[in-house]
Amino acid sequence: MYSALNVFGQFNFQTVAEKSDFKSTSYYNDVKVFIEQLKKILSYIREENLAITNEGREVPLLIIGNPLQKSPKDLVNDKRIVVYIQANIHAGEVEGKRRL
Repeated sequence: MYSALNVFGQFNFQTVAEKSDFKSTSYYNDVKVFIEQLKKILSYIREENLAITNEGREVPLLIIGNPLQKSPKDLVNDKRIVVYIQANIHAGEVEGKRRL
């Protein structure tokens, strides 16, 4: 089964969906733990806060780049493509799961 960082051949941790053969999805705290794991092993990832939910939880925003820019202003003369990906726009939809 594919795992988040098996591509690099160095680390092997998985999301709740991957661990459950896509029968379960992550809770908020599962996502936060996964992000913390990523930040510990990748020097080119930074977490910021996109918004605050009605429950008072931060909505994480991950910025990834190699080299990692310190702010959006640093990208003004950067020739790299900027890609924005949004997921989990509804509660309980942290990552997809297949139907049985």
